[in-house]
This record gives sequence, structure tokens and C-alpha cells, in this order.
Amino acid sequence: MAGAAHKNDNECHDNMRLFVEQSPMAIAIMDSDMRYLAVSSRWMEDYGLGNQNLIGKSHYEIFPEISESWKQIHRQALHGEVVTARDDRFDRTDGSTQWLNWEIRPWYRAEDEIGGIVIFTEDVTQRKIAEEKLVASEARYRALFENMNAGFVLFEVIQDSQGVPVDLTILAANRQFEETTGLEHINIIGRRLTDVLPGIENDDADWIGTYGQVALTGESRQFEQGSDLLEAYYSVSAYQAAPNQCAVTFQDITERKKSALLLEKSEERWKFALEGAGQGVWDWNPQSDDAYFSDAWQEMIGYTDHDFPHTGAAWKGALHPQDRKRVLAAVKEHL
Repeated sequence: MAGAAHKNDNECHDNMRLFVEQSPMAIAIMDSDMRYLAVSSRWMEDYGLGNQNLIGKSHYEIFPEISESWKQIHRQALHGEVVTARDDRFDRTDGSTQWLNWEIRPWYRAEDEIGGIVIFTEDVTQRKIAEEKLVASEARYRALFENMNAGFVLFEVIQDSQGVPVDLTILAANRQFEETTGLEHINIIGRRLTDVLPGIENDDADWIGTYGQVALTGESRQFEQGSDLLEAYYSVSAYQAAPNQCAVTFQDITERKKSALLLEKSEERWKFALEGAGQGVWDWNPQSDDAYFSDAWQEMIGYTDHDFPHTGAAWKGALHPQDRKRVLAAVKEHL
């Protein structure tokens, strides 16, 4: 009878070992002295153990880097506890690091007799590395996002029952957006643009319609536009960041526009004064060869504004052959 029982135990162990070896999971079964009874091929692969025969060897001999805290967990399991962990760090003797999800539980010879422990592990190192790279990448882009000179805002379009854009939800904005618009980030994220800027839906610039079409069609836009409500002028670049979303970068060019307008008015007054006085005036840029010839100047030589090209080359071509050499020499000396 004893011989038959021993034979049945051996058969049981052999069947268990075969089952574990073929398991797609990383599994190791150990006795109460932490010596291997069975391991899966996935266990051998995950821990880079090659073709070693682990049966009968101590777990701590195979993994001398195992910390005292893990040994304490093994002792807890040998006393009947089930212990689990996720994303646990395992520093190897070769300097590498593995990240593991694991569970350790006791196995029983009889109802109240613990024979050893079973360790289940999942190597999540590649996922962990990918997550760390993602976090680092997001940190870099967040720094770029917050420190870019242009304002940035991300909208999601809200449509009516006919699919027409009627509002925009603010999903994200950077610090420059706050400085440019005076709207604090903490008070606007997740809110509708019409709530943040009442009356924006009536602005002649039609921001909602423009950004809504970009979000819906994917057609990017670049333009300069003023806003009566915001009392500013912007250079804008808008593009579809995702379906139904529009990302906008912009710069406040109000001062530049004011300067350009003042210059334009000044030039208009200057031209008006000269034309009114009947003075013939011309202006030439030698680098670009662009030229300006007043109406009075053109009339003096028998041309109208539409007849005479506004270039230095045209002026040179109109010089009398007897005067050309002398005049060009004088111009060169002046320059």
C-alpha cells in the first residue's frame, strides 16, 4: 500500500510539472525550503534563465539579488497568506530592471499542511518603459506648450441639430493664451466660449463658425483677423487636432496693425500734399528696384499712372540717350 501511495505521489508531481511547464504564464512551484518543484517555460524566458535545470535548486541561489523584503513575503505565504503586487520593481544583478505584476500563494499537501508556495508573475517591463517614455515626452511637450511665444487653445465644436457649429468648448490653453486674452486658465477649461466671452457669437470675426468648420472639415486656416469684442487684432493658424477638435495658435499683432495703419495714413497725407501741390516726385529702392512715381511726375513726362511701370529699370529706360551717362553717374555718386 505504501509503495502504491508513493507511486501515485510521483505521478501527481509529474503531471503537475508537465502542466506548469506547458503553461503560457510565468509560474514557479516551490517547496517549503524554497526549492523548485516545477517551472513554466515562460518563467525561464522572462527571467533569462536559458536551459538551466532548476528542479531541486534554491530560488535564492538562482536569484541572489532577491531582497530581504521579498524573502519576508515568501515567509508570509509559507504561513498561509496570499500576497499580490502590481508594477513592482525587480533590480537584477546584471544592472537591468524588470517590472512585475505578481501573486504568491501557498499550496497544500493536505487540508492544513502547507507544502510550499506558487509564484505567478507577469513581466510588464515593456509597458512600464513605454509609460515612462510617454510621461517624459508629455513633460517635454508640456514645457514647450507652456513656454511657446504664441498663444494656444484647443477647442471642441458644439453643433446644433442641423450640424451647424454654435459654440466651442475650451479643452486646453497655455500661459500665453492667458497673457494675451486676460482669461485665467483655471476659470475657462471645460467651459463654453460663449460663457467665457459673452457676445463672442456676435463678433464680426465669426470665430465659432471659422473654428467649427476647421474642426469638422479638417481644412486648416491661416489668417489675420480683428475682434471688436476683444479690441485686438490677431495672426491666427487653426488646424484640426482630432475629429471635432480645432487647435489654434495665435499672436496679438494689434500694435503692428496700428503702426501699419498710422504709416498708411501718413503716406496718404504725404501723397495728397504732393499731388495737391503739383510736385513731381519719385522714390526708388535700389535693392528691390521697386519705385514710386507720382501722378504729377508721370504727367510731366507724358505718361499716366497705368502707362509707366513702377520700377527703376523703367525710369532708366526713359532717360534721354544724351543724358543717360551723366544722370546714372550722378545717381551712383549719390548712393
